[in-house]
Amino acid sequence: MYSFFVIIWKENFLWVLFYHNYYDKILDMDSKFLPSVNTHRFDNNLRIVTIDVPNSKLASISVFVGIGSRYEDEDQSGISHFIEHILFKGTKSRPNPWDIASAIESVGGVLNASTEQEMTTYWSKVPQRHLYSSIDLIFDMLRNSRFEKIGIDKERLVICEELNMIYDNPENRVEYLMDKLLWPNHPLGNEIAGTKNTVMNMTIDEMIQFKNNNYIPNNIVISIAGKLSHNKIVSYIEELNKDWFNSDDISKYKDVSITQAKPAFNLEYRKTEQSHMIMALPGLSIKDLQKYSLDLISIYLAGGMSSKLFVELREKHGLVYDVNSYTINFLDTGALFVAAGSDPSKSTEVVKRVLSHLWQLQNGISESNLAILKKSLIGRILLRIEDTLALSYWYGAGELFLKNSKSPEQIISYIDNINLTDVNNVIKSIIDINKINLAIVGPDTNNKVFNKILNFNGNIDLI
Repeated sequence: MYSFFVIIWKENFLWVLFYHNYYDKILDMDSKFLPSVNTHRFDNNLRIVTIDVPNSKLASISVFVGIGSRYEDEDQSGISHFIEHILFKGTKSRPNPWDIASAIESVGGVLNASTEQEMTTYWSKVPQRHLYSSIDLIFDMLRNSRFEKIGIDKERLVICEELNMIYDNPENRVEYLMDKLLWPNHPLGNEIAGTKNTVMNMTIDEMIQFKNNNYIPNNIVISIAGKLSHNKIVSYIEELNKDWFNSDDISKYKDVSITQAKPAFNLEYRKTEQSHMIMALPGLSIKDLQKYSLDLISIYLAGGMSSKLFVELREKHGLVYDVNSYTINFLDTGALFVAAGSDPSKSTEVVKRVLSHLWQLQNGISESNLAILKKSLIGRILLRIEDTLALSYWYGAGELFLKNSKSPEQIISYIDNINLTDVNNVIKSIIDINKINLAIVGPDTNNKVFNKILNFNGNIDLI
């Protein structure tokens, strides 16, 4: 197995590409290198995805529950995240938090979870021979967790400390301000962990009811990757899945309607050394295949040290330490972000230069740029699926949201066939300066200056 770097200077743009012969292998659909992927749906609609990786010494299980912060009412904001915490506090057979943690950590494994806007994920990665005990533990957590007052009241304080940590971090805070701009008066604009008020006041009965309504078989996907037998996994889970019933009261989410017609701005004063800023535009849903064209645009803007904005802001002008761009995709909406931090005295110049590049981008990119960007995006996908945990996440999340998860090689084939017209059409539909949003956390105080900058016509004075 070999790899090498290719460095290209083209159109005043330094591109650094990493090649690996894994790329050639994964494009070969008949290659024995590709893992075997199988799915199974039980009678109660619990879905299982198995990914057989024959040479792996590790195994991973990821459980995806289709519930998150966008499904919550305002007075229950943070309840999905709170329940995620409670599932680690003990079950009938493992009554203490350390009983759960030690079951995995004592064999050298890792156990964790996360709550997002549209899903809650529990995952474990263990040496291969401990796969079945890991499955047993996670099922125990999902089905038999204890909601006891003493533990829950203690966890309220823990989550409040988590909220303090999020608030104190300006990079986290500016993301929250941006979400408020993109999705005003909508749960997508809320803090995932809720507020101190909701955390301290939601009742145990509310938590139990919310869990019973949403932690149900037809709202869960279990994805397992490692050296395994699909049939044995299905048989083992069939026993754990007995007498698990669905609910008619599953939570529904509120649709998003983007009505923004002019730039929006939010500034929060903080006495920090840097101004932390994010600029964002409404994007695409997870179901829209054009999202891969938007990913290419994101890489073009600030997807690495050779990207347009990194070269412009850091290498040419020394304005930032880092600048990056990324996309997020939800069931019915999404966004394109550019994030940076700078000396407060330079923040207006950073915003001007980013806006200038976005304005120029409206003219489209070149064929030569596109070829390099596609190689870069494909390489990033390959890096994301290097181990069993990444594979379990790829297939599990895809099954949850799309009902029919596409394999990495299918997505790579799709990206390979994206043409210049595809990308430039997405640029025309997404890069709309009238819908630009800017959020800043830092010692900046002049709102009028930033509002003036945002309402420009393409002729920016960069003095």
